[in-house]
Amino acid sequence: MQISDMASPLDFRRLFEASPGLFMVLNPELNIIAVTDAYLAATMTQRDKIIGRHLFEVFPDNPDDDEATGTGNLRASLERSLSHKNPDIMAIQKYDICRPPEQGGGFEVRYWSPVNFPVLSESGEVMYIIHRAEDVTDFVKLKETGLAKQSAALQGTRDAEQAEKLRQAQGYTVMAAANGAAALEIIATGQFKPDLLLTDVVMPEMTGNALVAKAKAYDKKMRVLYLSGYAPEALTNYDISEAEPHFLEKPFSLNQLLIKIREILSPA
Repeated sequence: MQISDMASPLDFRRLFEASPGLFMVLNPELNIIAVTDAYLAATMTQRDKIIGRHLFEVFPDNPDDDEATGTGNLRASLERSLSHKNPDIMAIQKYDICRPPEQGGGFEVRYWSPVNFPVLSESGEVMYIIHRAEDVTDFVKLKETGLAKQSAALQGTRDAEQAEKLRQAQGYTVMAAANGAAALEIIATGQFKPDLLLTDVVMPEMTGNALVAKAKAYDKKMRVLYLSGYAPEALTNYDISEAEPHFLEKPFSLNQLLIKIREILSPA
């Protein structure tokens, strides 16, 4: 029995729509041309009712929220992605979603962590923008109610474990902080005077650049190592290449981190 070498053609639309991530594809005019099933479920929408329509016609600001900035912030990010032809990572956004009439109507409070990726043609022109979102509503509400203290403490415990591994490996004096604000308080109060500050580029409440700018007000000679799960080319909006030359992409091993630290701290 002979088996054909020709595989059946892939149905890329079906594969895309079945993707577990929250993805939406826009054309340069910001009309919706494709969405995943997961995105439809998260936004309480139906594919046949939103395809072909303008993004902000489908997802307007909550008219009952005078301080709503969702559409303005998203439009600015999309325009940056279109003009710069680079991915644009947004801070966490409050962007309420319209409930369908059968679910009570009105708007439901939602928080999102969005990224916009341009897709370029062979000539370098933007053909599409892939909008990826993560629903972080539960996390934000948890913080607002004060119940996130336990979560922050657990994060701090994991950071402390990494710090202890670092200390044991090379004898460094290391202090972990649960978030940017906690790190800044440590530096501002003089509890610890670091030669090197390790920080994520993208953080919910304070970006790495913001932390570095405030920390260097106390010590201009402090060196910085930026960490991120995003590749450097996806972080152009954060200007890390200009702010500091040292960057380490996640995931990395403890040995890779030690090599980078020695590189930064070694005398020129």
